Amino acid sequence: MYVTVVSRTGLFLSLVLSSWTALGCTDERIRRLNDDIPALMSNAKVVGLNVSVICEGEPFWQKSFGLANQASNRKLPIDDLFEAASNGKMITAYLVQILANRGVLSLGEEVGDPRLSPEKCGLPTVRELLSHTAGLSNDITAETFVVDCKQKGNFSYAGQGYLVIQALLEQKTQLSTAALFTREVFEPLGMTETTFASLPPGKLVSGHGDLVLGFISRRASVQTIKVTGCSLLASFVALGVSAYFLARNRPWKTKLLTTIATPVVFLAGAIGILSQIIVPVAAGNRANDLASTLKTNVTDLSTFVVELLDPSQLESTQIEELFVPVVPVNAQTHWGSGFGIDRASEPPTVWHWGANPGFQSLVVMEPEIGNAVIVLTNTGGLMDYFSETRGGHNATKSIARIALDRFGRWDID
Repeated sequence: MYVTVVSRTGLFLSLVLSSWTALGCTDERIRRLNDDIPALMSNAKVVGLNVSVICEGEPFWQKSFGLANQASNRKLPIDDLFEAASNGKMITAYLVQILANRGVLSLGEEVGDPRLSPEKCGLPTVRELLSHTAGLSNDITAETFVVDCKQKGNFSYAGQGYLVIQALLEQKTQLSTAALFTREVFEPLGMTETTFASLPPGKLVSGHGDLVLGFISRRASVQTIKVTGCSLLASFVALGVSAYFLARNRPWKTKLLTTIATPVVFLAGAIGILSQIIVPVAAGNRANDLASTLKTNVTDLSTFVVELLDPSQLESTQIEELFVPVVPVNAQTHWGSGFGIDRASEPPTVWHWGANPGFQSLVVMEPEIGNAVIVLTNTGGLMDYFSETRGGHNATKSIARIALDRFGRWDID
């Protein structure tokens, strides 16, 4: 009897432990994250990041790494606010489903907007806007949104679609974006620090990017831009003049080629050097743009992810509808109604990322298991897109792979 009880107890514990291990909720997995994240940050030139791991639908572990501001050497607290950018599209899809559940709108209804130029292929539906299949573009600064009839029905990442949804939500509810999301999402879920609105200076953590990005986006300090720009211009002119005089006794073709090529080669080398220098860049403060202006911290975003995994305001089946593949993106990725679906391994992962100058973030969920990882970084530069290892996005993917013990792409390229 005793042996039977012991053996059954041992079997039960082994099953629990093996299940726990499979779920990624182990001290060993957390130890790996603690050990590997600093090295990943160093290799990717990430200044600071906050990470949260969710297991079986509950927050399991979160931690801050690195600095909030490289210039001041301020440590990064866990509750600092980041630009989470396009991760706001997940929250938008969630709110759309809440309103659809009440009959305020439907995912299949067509949406008109004064900015839309639908040509001959008709108005887009809410589902097409959510899944980036409406034939629109990602140019959210355009005054007119042109529907590309050839592209409609195919995946084309389009922030414009979420601006159209934003106008629809405000028209349907007669509420401002800030009031609507506060009433329907942020207050009910207790996301007290999350907003799409502009924030006072200093409320957001400092972003960081390479000097090339800071110069082009004008998010680096004015002094940094002036010094960098004037130095590059002076060097460019000086080299051109020097090259001309050095080649003044050569044939005119050689003289012309030398005069042009020398400063161009210098400029290319200078850009390569400047792209390795990471500097603080100003956080963006645009307001109430559902395509790119989400500001949140890792705790609030974890709260939202827990809601997606175990919803309190919707039925689980209604959340699952958002995860149903609508359109293929590449060999292993589909897009649903507001979410990416990665089928690299089973069960599939559901994900979204965010990228604004100076910031990169990633959310990856395993809905069938109840696990997730959220990573917010305050680093993202122009040259990150030309490197397989550098930048906040590559660091976030590496961290998610460790946390979930799977190799997902979590990208649309």
